[in-house]
Amino acid sequence: MTTNLRNQELIHTGTRSPLSWSILRGGVGLLIVGGVIGGAVSSAYPVQQEAQASSGLGYFVELSPEEQVTALFNTEIFAGKVTSIGQPIRVTERTPEGTIVEAVYTPVDVLVSESFRGSTSSEQTVRLRFLGGTAEGLTFTYPDSIPLAEVLVGEEVFVFSGAIEQAGDEPIAALTPNSILITKGDTLVSPFHDGSDKQAVDRDEFLEILRSEG
Repeated sequence: MTTNLRNQELIHTGTRSPLSWSILRGGVGLLIVGGVIGGAVSSAYPVQQEAQASSGLGYFVELSPEEQVTALFNTEIFAGKVTSIGQPIRVTERTPEGTIVEAVYTPVDVLVSESFRGSTSSEQTVRLRFLGGTAEGLTFTYPDSIPLAEVLVGEEVFVFSGAIEQAGDEPIAALTPNSILITKGDTLVSPFHDGSDKQAVDRDEFLEILRSEG
């Protein structure tokens, strides 16, 4: 479902437990179609389907590159190199209401090369959560999550996300990207890139936008 920024900003109000809020704040990569970049955020807690399977809910919001940079929910914006991709992690937390919330994600570590907004700094390693997968007997699914297969160790990525937080019993603080772009030569592409020229953004031009508005 496509909605507008007003609706997306509304879900950033109110109270969320660290797990349901931090881990599920993001969930899909940038989708570039005809110059429009789309990001996404979660619209709900995970939905427990059965004892060892759960899923998250989200919705899609279309944003231009400039809007992605200025969006209020993107409090962390940085570029860096992927240094490692780990095994899926199962995370559990009890909400203030007493509900057990569980999710699975694959940890992707990024060495920051340049920070445009937020608390990150050059040479800092930041952990990204790529939602979905199976760990310790739990299979977690999230619709339209960033396809992990498109992200490789050694590649440069541009990350747009909310705060870096430690959620539930996860081992270290991390973030769930609202969106990412991957450097391919002199262009930036979405993880959903289909090879068409319309789905590529000039890296140098986008860097100028980030440095002037980030």
